[in-house]
Amino acid sequence: MGKLDLKIAEKVKSLSNYYLELFKESTSDFEVFIFAISTCQWCKKGKEWLKEKKISYYYIDINLIDYNLKKEIKKEIRQSFNLDFIAFPFIVIDGEKHEMGFNKKKWEKLFKNTEKGIKSKTFEEVKNY
Repeated sequence: MGKLDLKIAEKVKSLSNYYLELFKESTSDFEVFIFAISTCQWCKKGKEWLKEKKISYYYIDINLIDYNLKKEIKKEIRQSFNLDFIAFPFIVIDGEKHEMGFNKKKWEKLFKNTEKGIKSKTFEEVKNY
């Protein structure tokens, strides 16, 4: 299993001043990245599912960013996880676990199979993470 390059993660975070969804009663200890397309219905459903679960996340609608950065991010994702292609939404949890496309059962399993589990966190704790 691969791991998302820290440089790419930091670039996403730096762009995430309005690409970050924080929830007042976050139940998440995870660092979650969603790579999406702004007009994609499955991407919207994935983000909505995370909101329902009160899981904070970073996201990038890659169709709205600079072409060269988009190309770099997609290349890094493919290399990090040894993939021939990427489907959206593409979710990465803690830089290691990933899933392509939105499938509620697969996403639930992905979060259940992590060591951290899901627990309550205050907004300030998430904001200062």
